[in-house]
Amino acid sequence: MTDIEQQLIDRVKLGISRKQVAFGRDMLVNMGRRKQLAMVWITEDLARNATFKLIRECENLELPLVIWGESESIGELTGEPSVKVYLIKKNFSGLKTLLHDLKEADMFIYT
Repeated sequence: MTDIEQQLIDRVKLGISRKQVAFGRDMLVNMGRRKQLAMVWITEDLARNATFKLIRECENLELPLVIWGESESIGELTGEPSVKVYLIKKNFSGLKTLLHDLKEADMFIYT
């Protein structure tokens, strides 16, 4: 695991405890339309069709998207088992730094 991947996990774990991270595709649609989201992180083991739908949704909402990790291992690290869609809200602590670091590491699928 690289430094940026560990940083992403650590910050998301902290964001979960602070209610700065939401979960699920349904919340993506609702929160995205209200312009409350800053970034989406989905795991690699999400179904292919669901992944394509999320990519299109992120493009429509102009949200950066990261596809990385498997839900089981990420769930153990974040404390949220079986979650495959993490929604990073705009009030997320250290958001600008995280977005910059992810862009530098070339981890975005869509920006």
